[in-house]
Amino acid sequence: MSDKTVTRAEIDAAILAAGEEFDLDAAAKTLGGGEALRRRFENAIDADEEFFRDRNWHCMRRNAFFRGTSFLITPDRWEIENGFLVPGHRFHPFLPPAVFPSDAELRPAGSGTSSVPRRTVTAPLGEIFHYHTLLGSEEIFDHFCADDPANRRLAEHHGSHEPVTLTVFDLSGFFRSTEFSPGDALLCRVADYDGGTVEFSFLSASERSSRKRSGFVAAFDRALGETIALFGPMLDIPEQLARACYLGRGELDFAAASFEEYLHQSLRVGIRADGDFAVLTLRGTEEERDADDDGGSSHDGGCGCGHDHHGGTELPEGLSLLPADASDDPLEILRELGSPLSAAEIDGFILDALAAREPDFDAFRARAFPHVELDAGDEVRQVIARNFLEERFEELCETFDRVGDELKAPLRAAIMECVEDRVELLDAMALWEEKRRSAAKPKLESLAAVALQLEEALKLLNNPAFTPDEGETERLRELVDDRSEEQETIIESLTNEEC
Repeated sequence: MSDKTVTRAEIDAAILAAGEEFDLDAAAKTLGGGEALRRRFENAIDADEEFFRDRNWHCMRRNAFFRGTSFLITPDRWEIENGFLVPGHRFHPFLPPAVFPSDAELRPAGSGTSSVPRRTVTAPLGEIFHYHTLLGSEEIFDHFCADDPANRRLAEHHGSHEPVTLTVFDLSGFFRSTEFSPGDALLCRVADYDGGTVEFSFLSASERSSRKRSGFVAAFDRALGETIALFGPMLDIPEQLARACYLGRGELDFAAASFEEYLHQSLRVGIRADGDFAVLTLRGTEEERDADDDGGSSHDGGCGCGHDHHGGTELPEGLSLLPADASDDPLEILRELGSPLSAAEIDGFILDALAAREPDFDAFRARAFPHVELDAGDEVRQVIARNFLEERFEELCETFDRVGDELKAPLRAAIMECVEDRVELLDAMALWEEKRRSAAKPKLESLAAVALQLEEALKLLNNPAFTPDEGETERLRELVDDRSEEQETIIESLTNEEC
């Protein structure tokens, strides 16, 4: 049978007969094989949204892949205190796009057909927006309008204080009976992918592993990078998530972290918006830079409520919407605003505060960023940096292991004192004359070398999976003491001498 005599209907029938999981070459050979016929099979698979495939053209139906999959949802304090779950993007990509989030059937495990009741809530857009971030910016306002016609007013006014009415799942009884608190999770299982049915049970924070969560973050970073490399950077966010789930199969433990925790913890992944289109990107990659250079893509086809996503109005907090030529890396933004801190040093300040039983975000921010302005109006880049710090602080508060951190806390505290002294010096140097700063360059290079060694030690101490034995603790103590003395000598020389 030649390729020219094979019809599309025969190709579709061969794919159907191949079953839920198959290699494309094997399916194509049932109709004779050949390069031209294989390309037609490839086109058929790529045009059919029911299939996943990898770079080797191993194919699998989505409903088969997600059937029985367990995943986490992590309600936050606002939801727990008010007794509900905002569906938003919580069930993506574990249910098909055709199932509207609040139409999913959510039921306690073992309850048979007893589903969680729904109710409506009205809240400011700024409090609601971030539960929908992973729907993609071009879909969020359409989603609001579809959920309640009253939200059509957002077409004209969508500031962060504008009220939004949404359908939510009433979990007040469940939260009370389990004494649910931040850090606990809903352990969900896909009972019926096509029908949109999810069963859930209680998973306490004490049963969750920070090591597994960190492993999931690293594995999903790799899977998302593979997705972008294979399919390009311009899939919408729900599709990026879905395909990354498949490409990371065998390595991803979806019950280790929610996608919200993933976004909070990953330092490699961010949301980049071009006009009305938002995607997940790996920060600093060539794909991100190329997309920025190309000016991104625009939303083609109006949305259902006829809104203007931006319109020059105030953007609600919760989504990092940036111009196409700007970086959305919060660490880079913080550096531009005047902070020299690394990611490890930011975490170090947070963990140092928690170890000292001082879980106060404002106090942390005042200590770590004494001269960084983060509250000047609603400038987008400042909002991104501020949201990043707030989310990271909350994440570490919820996962902090006081017992496991006991031996590491004193060493971390000593390193953070060194960081404070270094930052204070750099702030003071901003007032020095150029001649004096130039003369200080050799000593500053020595100071930077010390800082790098302390940062490597800090990364170890910040890692919840690192539990040093007596020998490791002593070696780290010696390193910290030696580098602290070296830094003190350098700083004293810089401040007391006319270099």
